[in-house]
Amino acid sequence: MTTPQHDQIPALLQQAFNYFQAGQLAEAEAEYLQVLLLSPNHPDALYSLAALAFNAGAIDQALMYFQSLLAVKPSASVYLDIGNLLLMQHKIAEAAGHFQQAIQLQPTLVEAHIALGDLYLGVNQLQQAVACFQQVLVLDPKRAAIYCKLGCVHFALAELDDALDCLDRAIQLQPD
Repeated sequence: MTTPQHDQIPALLQQAFNYFQAGQLAEAEAEYLQVLLLSPNHPDALYSLAALAFNAGAIDQALMYFQSLLAVKPSASVYLDIGNLLLMQHKIAEAAGHFQQAIQLQPTLVEAHIALGDLYLGVNQLQQAVACFQQVLVLDPKRAAIYCKLGCVHFALAELDDALDCLDRAIQLQPD
């Protein structure tokens, strides 16, 4: 059974969205916070507040909202979002764990494999980067940019034949 106050939530969410689209971000935030007063774990409000905080450069606040959302409604995309925020804070091990959790929940989430591969590439764990990028290509074999990255990683590993094969494939897929 919903209370009269809970009946206000759809209208508050719509108003917040309207404010957001109009660029009135402070007003949108206020409406989303009103939703949380009525329903403290409302996933749409938590996600929207996390996005607003991120866009405002408030990474810690965005993390707080995303972590609250994760507790309410775990999903691979939220793990991915948290991993990206942690990576921005140079929390490499924590970010890797969140990317891995995203992959565990949704093995076909290409963006999580790319994020983990990029993370490994950034910390010079090249064999792990290769494995991630190869998995991306299993899931989506037409990603020229991944063939290019993989070719560069193979080159760094002195695997020149593999590097040339990957770079050739990238050019075949995207000749311009």
